Amino acid sequence: MDLFHQYPEKSFEVVYENQDLLIVNKPFFLPTAVGVDPSLCDYLFSSYPYIKSVNGFNKNDGGLLNRLDNETGGIVLFAKNNDAFLYFRSVLSKGLVSKYYNAMVEGIIPQKNGIINKKIAHHNRDTKKMVIVDDNKHRSKERNALTEWEFVDSNDYYSMLNIRIKKGCRHQIRLHLSSIGFPIVNDKIYNKISPINPNFPHFLFAYRVIIPYYNDIIDVSINTPFSLIKSV
Repeated sequence: MDLFHQYPEKSFEVVYENQDLLIVNKPFFLPTAVGVDPSLCDYLFSSYPYIKSVNGFNKNDGGLLNRLDNETGGIVLFAKNNDAFLYFRSVLSKGLVSKYYNAMVEGIIPQKNGIINKKIAHHNRDTKKMVIVDDNKHRSKERNALTEWEFVDSNDYYSMLNIRIKKGCRHQIRLHLSSIGFPIVNDKIYNKISPINPNFPHFLFAYRVIIPYYNDIIDVSINTPFSLIKSV
């Protein structure tokens, strides 16, 4: 099966740039932030060393404004200077930025759209997992999380969704969709069904962002590199 229209091979692709903001397409499987393994930040800072000197959220993150899970591909934002970082951090924290994703999930969703509003926290023992707060033991501070979803298409096995979040926290979309019984295909943590192929990433991609930019709006979209599976 040809599940992906394209499979990113480069370390990143610049999809938008102005004097204050850089927007890139992160490949699947590439960590966003600096760590043990080579990351998006490592590659980007080698091409844009001045972004590494931006006073950001963490010492090694430079102008990094948002993160994606390792297996999630798509849009990542970088501020190009200190003033820009302060501005974009502010609009992000106020929930003024809309981030859009496509996800392919297990099963056929009967509703056309919905909103998942469930608090999230770190699992009390497993550092790789997050949990819905309701009745689960957890550690760290509870975080409010709201995920809006809209049905796009389906076949006999899976549904394709369009998703919007404004404030995101770790694993939010993956955990929220799993909590309503429709986990993301190939998700190795929150989907109890065996992966269709362990070498594929989970089917979640950040394809659009809308950002207020002073008296203007930045609206950037890229193509989601997978489509609904038509046969198994």
